[in-house]
Amino acid sequence: MIKFAEKGNNIFIAARGYSNDFANILNFKTELGYYFTKDLSILNFENKKIDRKNGYLYKKAFEHSYFSSFDTTKTVVLGKINNNDVNYIKIPCGKGYFFINTQPVAFTNYALLNEDNSEYAYKALSYLPSDGDVIWDEFYKPYNAEAESPLRYVFNSLGLKTAYISVLMYMLFTAKRRQRIIPIITPLKNTSLNFIETIAVLYYHKKNHKDIALKKYNYFLETLRSKYYINTDKPEELDYKLTSEKTGKPVKLIKNIFKTVIKIQKTRSINEKELELFNNYIEDFYKK
Repeated sequence: MIKFAEKGNNIFIAARGYSNDFANILNFKTELGYYFTKDLSILNFENKKIDRKNGYLYKKAFEHSYFSSFDTTKTVVLGKINNNDVNYIKIPCGKGYFFINTQPVAFTNYALLNEDNSEYAYKALSYLPSDGDVIWDEFYKPYNAEAESPLRYVFNSLGLKTAYISVLMYMLFTAKRRQRIIPIITPLKNTSLNFIETIAVLYYHKKNHKDIALKKYNYFLETLRSKYYINTDKPEELDYKLTSEKTGKPVKLIKNIFKTVIKIQKTRSINEKELELFNNYIEDFYKK
């Protein structure tokens, strides 16, 4: 980066700390005054033309990183944190400049969305020349995160890497072969169906055909209410044509069901054939 700046390029860096080699070349030092302890941090600019009266507020989890020393003869102070410590400077390097900020959090999505702080990032970057190409680089990329893994030494050695993968494959396939036999669990029987069949047989043998017919009729009315939202409080006043339109069944079938049930309700008992006829009407209604 030093050589790149010396050729006349401008480099902006936002980080809470810098390596000793880099800091020594540019002759500055940084320090963390405290770590995640204050509920509020205030950033602002030295230039009165672009500063904000009360500064830019950042609530919680904001590190107080600042420049503890720098070459005052060459360095230009651009901004401060909490109206005291310098956090943003401009350092000449050959034909170019370094713009260094110690609050990288101020440029994150979270910070930009709070308290209109996007203006701070905009003004901080406005010091850079507007012409020319821009090269954007982030240190914390996937490959850098991977480089911090404890296994980096293993994967940097072909032999160790091969052995590591072999052990994983052995564990995977051996565990699969030695897995205990999973017992077959018989699903629970549907006792409800058996119960219904038993009750039906009892009703049939009792020869109470009228009771069976009326129960099928009540279930039919419940279907009209719950599935088709038809008011069945007064079945005798039911509109057959409207019921036919809502259910998609023929008007004649609707009439047959209600006319037949009226006859059944008026008699003391019905025979097997009458029950069968009524049941056929009901079954035709449920057919798709």
